[in-house]
Amino acid sequence: MKAESGFTLVEVLVALVVAAIALLALTQVQGRFVDTQQQLKIRLQAAAIAQNALTRLIAGEASARVLAGRKQVDGRLWQVRITLEKTPVP
Repeated sequence: MKAESGFTLVEVLVALVVAAIALLALTQVQGRFVDTQQQLKIRLQAAAIAQNALTRLIAGEASARVLAGRKQVDGRLWQVRITLEKTPVP
């Protein structure tokens, strides 16, 4: 009698379970990556809005009252608050 070559049903099922677990892990990692990327985008937008307001304030283009308020950027509503404080000059 000749030995059969190939995989048994149990071997195929175990391989499928291992592949399914690996794909599930990759899906979770990709989901975390997308969340992190979205948070980074929001932080970069906030930094750009703050830098723009500060630059305009320093350049004298606008007062703090004009710059403060709500701003619509990339479909997101931002609240800009500017606080001016006197500092001692050494």
